Amino acid sequence: MRKEDRLADTSFPSLKLGVAAVFLAACILPLAAALAMAWNVGAREAAADAERHAAALHGMMVRTLELTVARLDDAAERMAGEPAVRALAEAAEAGGPAAVDPEWLKAMQVLFTRALSDRLPVTGICFSSETSGLSVCSDQSALMASGSTSGGDTRIEPYDTGNGTFVRFVKPLPATGQGPAPALVFLLDERELLNPGNWPQLKAHALTDPAGGVAAGIPAGYLPAASAAGERSGIVTAHAAMMLNGRWKSVALWEAAPAAGLKRALLAAGFAAGLAALLLAAGAQVLFHAAISRPLESLRALMKRAESGDLKAYWTMRATGEIGRLGDSYNQMLNRLDELIKQVKVEEALKKEKEIEALHYQLNPHFLYNTLNTIKWVAKIHDTPQIADAVSALVRLLQASLGKKGDFLTLREELELVRDYMAIQAFRYGDGITLVTEADPLTLSCLVPKLMLQPLVENAVIHGLQPKEGDKTIAVRTWLERDMLFIEVEDNGIGMEEEPDGPNPAGRRFAPMERMSGIGLKHIREKLRLYYGPDYPMRIISKPGEGTRVRLALPIHRIDE
Repeated sequence: MRKEDRLADTSFPSLKLGVAAVFLAACILPLAAALAMAWNVGAREAAADAERHAAALHGMMVRTLELTVARLDDAAERMAGEPAVRALAEAAEAGGPAAVDPEWLKAMQVLFTRALSDRLPVTGICFSSETSGLSVCSDQSALMASGSTSGGDTRIEPYDTGNGTFVRFVKPLPATGQGPAPALVFLLDERELLNPGNWPQLKAHALTDPAGGVAAGIPAGYLPAASAAGERSGIVTAHAAMMLNGRWKSVALWEAAPAAGLKRALLAAGFAAGLAALLLAAGAQVLFHAAISRPLESLRALMKRAESGDLKAYWTMRATGEIGRLGDSYNQMLNRLDELIKQVKVEEALKKEKEIEALHYQLNPHFLYNTLNTIKWVAKIHDTPQIADAVSALVRLLQASLGKKGDFLTLREELELVRDYMAIQAFRYGDGITLVTEADPLTLSCLVPKLMLQPLVENAVIHGLQPKEGDKTIAVRTWLERDMLFIEVEDNGIGMEEEPDGPNPAGRRFAPMERMSGIGLKHIREKLRLYYGPDYPMRIISKPGEGTRVRLALPIHRIDE
């Protein structure tokens, strides 16, 4: 694989997976919570709807039951008013079966046939007289079971023929004698009576008369029915039925199927919503890759190129928002790095130039040093000790300026350089200037920056004493105080109004100093600042006509004697 390919092969799989997981969690968790809430609320609403629906069906069923019983009662009333039925009833009470006219029996069969064809839920009809033992039936099974058919009011009662569960509708006829009155008995299939509308949701039905007796179905106390698991298997409803001049009670058990349908609907909705969430997550991944992942991958590849040294790998992709600002910051960083590298190159070039220049400057003092040594030996040969002493002092000053002994000298060595400088000045100006040294012996071993005192003495000679007439004195004092090394150079020269090389707020100009060492008072201040910081300044006290005093306060540094 090429290097460029390795740099471009920078993807963010963990970031992509994290975004997908967060998106799915943000979609699926609220969806699951919403489905659970919908299930709870929907189940309650479905149960309530199912109960309302069952109650409505029960009401419809009771109204149908009331109409059926009313039709049966009307049919029995019409049949009881027929001449053949009245004659048969009177004959049965007066003389028994022997007094019955065969024509009446034929007429009864015609009435039975007509009633059975009248769309009534009736399987058989009988005329029964317990007093005479006479019975005339369309189906003799209607009177097979025991139980009185006479007396009392019109009623509905359970009746078991052995071939199924049936219900009898008993209509007593008006009594004509002293004994029990005969009755018309209609035999009905219990299922047609208890479920007249043939409702498939109905699981069980109980019908009780106004006295609480069971007229059809199972006793109402056994409702609700229980399933094999011991749980309620349906919805129980109760409804009043106004039949036969009384208030009957109807109790029904219905299937509770709507909740299962709701569950299937919610599961289907949850599956569809989950599939939609997956599709949305896939779409979000595509959008995330286009809007965030791909720009980040490109930026990362560019950063890899920049790490390998290619500072021209600029961000050129168009992007908005945070990604675009990140790319702009990256380009600014490259520009800044390029500027810094150019600046470092320029500084390196300047440093080399300065080093070469320093080598040239070193050659000149060395040449001068060798030349002065030659002059010194020529002066000794020709027996001129003053020239030899002055040249020796100058050679020692040049040796100190060449830096062979490092950046620091002991105060003793610095004082020796001051004496050498004054020896040269005595050769130049004579013995008109007096050097007084008052050094605490404890200070002689302290280290100070080299050539620190000689420029101060030189400044006193040139600016303070040279223009003066009369006595000329320079005093150099050193002492220790408060863990500090104090050095003071004082002259009795002409003094000055402002500090040379110092602040000049009034804009007053001073004449340039004549110096041998090339180091002015400003350079002394800068050297103190570089070595010791701003807490160790140089203090100059001077007034016109009263001389000048320069005081240094330095930290104490010693070497072993």
